[in-house]
Amino acid sequence: DNPTLTGTMATGHFVAQASSGGPALNVGSDAAGTWYNSGYSNNAGIARNHRWLVGGSEAMQISTSGALLHGTTTAGSAGAGDIVAAGSITSDTGLLAGADAAAGAVGTYAFLVYVGLEVVAGTTYAGSGLLNAAVNGVSTSTALDTAIGGTSSQLIRGDAYNAGTWRAMGSSTYQPTTTHNRATLFLRIS
Repeated sequence: DNPTLTGTMATGHFVAQASSGGPALNVGSDAAGTWYNSGYSNNAGIARNHRWLVGGSEAMQISTSGALLHGTTTAGSAGAGDIVAAGSITSDTGLLAGADAAAGAVGTYAFLVYVGLEVVAGTTYAGSGLLNAAVNGVSTSTALDTAIGGTSSQLIRGDAYNAGTWRAMGSSTYQPTTTHNRATLFLRIS
């Protein structure tokens, strides 16, 4: 059955409060798949939030605007298609959201130095071989909108190695058979 989109819920199955016209969950299936509608038993077209509770506490919600709320009940300015989460959202390819992630956490990026023969984009490296890095340019120019063409530039290495596994986001293959300090952007993947 196709879902009833207006009027009384007349297709599929529904669970409703005892009172006529109360909030109801309408469930059914059609050629496109299984569908769920949260509305009122006498007016399927008035939307209600879908809420999932665990142990009596709300864990997830799809709001009437279409926003997915996970670990929070506050949509803020979320709209249809938005995901609002308490904390970071990660996937197997990195951090999707969560500016509050700690430096060096899984899903974060870092400018790191690898002391070795070459760094190849897409290749994974053990954090035990990667040091934090910075670039220092010394210049007599003080204008903020000019390129540094100074007297020297330096690659600065940190003094402690990192944890986890990192994927190189860039390559450093100059003289690939010679050990150099090779710096690029890395993504921590585990």
